[in-house]
Amino acid sequence: MSVPEPGAEALLARLDDIAASLRRIADALEGRGEAAASAGVTAAAAGPSGGPRRSAAKAPSVAAVAGEAARAAAAAAASAPRRAAPPAAPAGAEGASADVDAGTDEDGPEDTAAMRDTRPILTAMFGAATLDETEDAWEALRALTHPDELVAPRALAGFKAFSWPKLRRNVGLYLSDPEVPSSFRIGRTVPADPSPEEDRIKVFLLRHDQMLVPVSLRRDADDGDAWKLSAVSL
Repeated sequence: MSVPEPGAEALLARLDDIAASLRRIADALEGRGEAAASAGVTAAAAGPSGGPRRSAAKAPSVAAVAGEAARAAAAAAASAPRRAAPPAAPAGAEGASADVDAGTDEDGPEDTAAMRDTRPILTAMFGAATLDETEDAWEALRALTHPDELVAPRALAGFKAFSWPKLRRNVGLYLSDPEVPSSFRIGRTVPADPSPEEDRIKVFLLRHDQMLVPVSLRRDADDGDAWKLSAVSL
């Protein structure tokens, strides 16, 4: 597991501490040098001539070198590339199914044909989920759901009681602008490149906290093989 690099501000703060410590050492050396020089002058006046005399300590040059080193390190830190922080999750966000793709980078995943193909049904889904009237939302979501998912006993009641209300509550976790149903991000699809015969696909949507949550889609043969909602876990 790699250790995260310190931020530029933390690095500069550490460099300031190091420079301050070096300056204190230089000041101490300078003080000793002045004391030694004073003692040498006194000894030269009192003692015999010709003895070796010790020159004043070269503390100022030490301080200069320390200052140059600190400035050079600070300049290097300032010019280092900074990694953008991921957007923070909204307060009180609900947990989601934990299918996390650690490989998703900060610039977003590469767009694919499958992502473009499934985007219209997902945009319609978020548009339905953001309708003001609950019953209008239920009717719109029912029209977007694959008919085979609605034939089981009480299937529609289950959607209305569980997955659809959760979708309406969590819309803000996926849309960068709640007023724009298409402002979501797709992390990946499984399969990534479905064949024309493929009639099922999972689309993993990116939450603001970078978690990936799946929406299952099925092609509807009675509607021109259009993608329809199969299971929504948002």
